[in-house]
Amino acid sequence: MCAFSLRIYGLICATALLTMVGCRERRVPVAPQGGTVGFSVTISDSLLRCDPDTVIRFGRVHEGEIVEYTLSLRNGYAEPLLILGVSASCGCTAVEFERKPIPAGGDSRFTLRFDSRGMYGRQRKTLDVQTSASPRTYRFYVEADVVE
Repeated sequence: MCAFSLRIYGLICATALLTMVGCRERRVPVAPQGGTVGFSVTISDSLLRCDPDTVIRFGRVHEGEIVEYTLSLRNGYAEPLLILGVSASCGCTAVEFERKPIPAGGDSRFTLRFDSRGMYGRQRKTLDVQTSASPRTYRFYVEADVVE
């Protein structure tokens, strides 16, 4: 009976541990208001392999509000990096970036604007960034919960 109890106890502990490790939520920053730099994204091959989807969350936004978020793009390559273009899935999302090469290891500001006019509920938009370093695009998701 004692061996049976230890086996059950071990099974319960292992199940609890696996549940805690397997259900860990990926933390994604909420965009700060006021245009300050929220976080830095390093553009490199490892971003494409390990984290193909970066989510920028604006959190709760009132309908009609235009919110802005600035992040820093870091060049993780040994050569200068040029942003060739950015395409958004919706006209409600606009991007401003410097159109000059980012030196190896250097940073460049990347400003994103989300216009919530005429929208309600959970919004998820995409931004595809094309660079001179890779034929693949870097995809960013923009999320907001638009309320009245």
